[in-house]
Amino acid sequence: MLEYVHALYEAVSTPGIRESAQINNMKKYLNFIGLGVEPTGEFLHQIRRTTTRAGLFTHCREFLDHDEPMPLEPFAISLNPTDVMAGATR
Repeated sequence: MLEYVHALYEAVSTPGIRESAQINNMKKYLNFIGLGVEPTGEFLHQIRRTTTRAGLFTHCREFLDHDEPMPLEPFAISLNPTDVMAGATR
C-alpha cells in the first residue's frame, strides 16, 4: 500500500502547483484508503492534519510500511455528531 501511495502522489502531482495544494489533493484519496488502515481512525487523524509532503509520507510509512494484507471491508470508525465522511451530506 505504501508503494501505491507513492505512485499515486507522483501520478496526481502537477508541476508548479504549491506543495500544500498537492497534499490537500492526496488527502481526498487517502480518506478512502484510510478506513481500511487501522480501526482507531488515528491514520486519518494524522493525515488530515499534515501540511507537507514529508509529513504525509512520514505518517504513511508509520501506518503502511508492512506486509500485512489490508482488510476487505473498512473498519467501522465511531464518529462525533459534527464529523462528516467524504460524500456524506446532512
